[in-house]
Amino acid sequence: ACGAPDYVIARGTVPLGYVEAKDVGANLNEVERSEQLGRYRDSLGNLILTDYLEFRWYLGGDLKLTASLPRPGRDGRIRWNDAPAPKSPSYSGSSLRPTSRSRPRLPNWRDAWPPWRD
Repeated sequence: ACGAPDYVIARGTVPLGYVEAKDVGANLNEVERSEQLGRYRDSLGNLILTDYLEFRWYLGGDLKLTASLPRPGRDGRIRWNDAPAPKSPSYSGSSLRPTSRSRPRLPNWRDAWPPWRD
């Protein structure tokens, strides 16, 4: 409620991206249309929206990638989500590399990308 995303992903003291986390099972389609997420997408160049089961990655305000964890079926057993893959770019180094529109503008951005790479 204070107007800042829930988490900051940083390398040292340099912020690389932000995470807005909602309750498990929250309707991310509704959240995506909210004023709050609109502000975040407009002002934060690298943002992840999640309900801890589904993850949506936005770069420069545009949805780039969606991923979800396995969910329990009606029988209670965990199984992989059978939903078709979204029509978004598949992972490749070139498709996820930040563009000149992405923020923050860092001198060694490519060296810091992706943030989970050591």
